[in-house]
Amino acid sequence: MKLSYCQSHPGNFGDELNVWLWRELLPADFFDEDDTELFYGIGTILSARMPAHVRKIIFGTGTGYKRPPVVDDSFHIFFVRGPQTAHALGLAPIKAIADPAYLILNTAYAQQPVLPRHQTAVIPHHMSLPLLDWQTVTRRAGLNLIRPTDPLLDVITRIRESRLVLTESLHGAILADAFRVPWIPIVFSHRFLEFKWQDWGESIDVKFAPVQLPPCFQGTLPPRTRVRNFIKNRLGQAGLGPARWKRRPFRRSSPAELEDLTTALRETARTGFPNLSSDQKLQTIRRRLTDQLQQLLALSHRQTTARSAPIQPPDPHVDLVESELAPIGKYQWITNEISAADRSWPTADPEWFRFR
Repeated sequence: MKLSYCQSHPGNFGDELNVWLWRELLPADFFDEDDTELFYGIGTILSARMPAHVRKIIFGTGTGYKRPPVVDDSFHIFFVRGPQTAHALGLAPIKAIADPAYLILNTAYAQQPVLPRHQTAVIPHHMSLPLLDWQTVTRRAGLNLIRPTDPLLDVITRIRESRLVLTESLHGAILADAFRVPWIPIVFSHRFLEFKWQDWGESIDVKFAPVQLPPCFQGTLPPRTRVRNFIKNRLGQAGLGPARWKRRPFRRSSPAELEDLTTALRETARTGFPNLSSDQKLQTIRRRLTDQLQQLLALSHRQTTARSAPIQPPDPHVDLVESELAPIGKYQWITNEISAADRSWPTADPEWFRFR
C-alpha cells in the first residue's frame, strides 16, 4: 500500500503531517511502493481525478478543491473529514468524524510538555507566503509569524507555544484546537477555501466565522497573470464571479494599504472572538479516531496474514460449502448504490469545487 498525499514546493506542514504522523502510529512496514493500493489520509484530495482502477483506502480525507469522486467498489472508506465531505460523496453521516490530524494526540511527541512563549501567532496559507513580506507586517503588528513551510515539528511546537493563533492555514487551526490553543480563522488571499473550513467546523461543532483581512500584494506577476487577475478581480467586485476573486492580486499595494493590514491583524488579535471545540467533543473525536486506527491495524494484519499463509490442499474427506471458501482477510470494499436523484450537491457556492 502506497501513501498518497499532496506534495508541494517548498512544502506545507499540513501535508507533511502525513509522512510523520503515520510513521509514528503505524508499523514501519505498513506502507510500500505498491501503487495498486493507495492510502489517503490528511488533506483535501478526494476528487474525480483519483486513479480509477486501484484500491483506495480513505482514512479521514476531505474533498473541496475539485469535483468529488463517484464512490465505487474500489473505495474502502473508514471515515472522512466532515459532514460536507460525507454529503458530497453520498456517504452516511456516521462516516464523518473529523480530520485525522487529531491523532497527533496519540503520539509520544504530544506527551512532551510545552510552555506558552508567545501571546499571538499568525499562520498564513502556504500559497499566501510569496504575496507579502509577512515577517515585517507581523512584527509591526506585534505578532509572531509561523511559516507553514518551516520544518513540521518546529511549526507544531510554535503553535503549542502560543496563547492565540490567527490562521489562514486549516491545519494551523486543527493542531491549535487539538492542543487547546484558541484560534481565529483569517482570510487573506484568494487561495482560502471556505468549503474545507466549513466541513471541519461542522465536525467539531464550531460555527465558521472568519475574519476578512484587507488583501495586499508586494510581489511581481507576469504580464498575462496580472491581466487575468485584474479581469477576475473586477468581475468579483461586480458580483459576476466568486467572492474570492476580489482578492486576486494585480498590482503592488501602497504603504497605506499595508498599514491597514497591519492594523487589522493587531485588532483581530486584541478583540477577535477565539474558537475552541469543547473538551467533551475533543474526547469523543479522539476516541472515535483511535477506534478507526485500531480497525485499520486489524485489517492490515488480516491482509498480511492471509497473503503470507501457506495454501493447504483441500481435504478430500470434507465437503465445503461455498461460503466457507471465502478468503480470510479479504477487504470488504464499500459499494454505494446511489441514484442520480439521491446524489445532491452543495449549492451555496456554484464554484465550490473549482480551484483557481
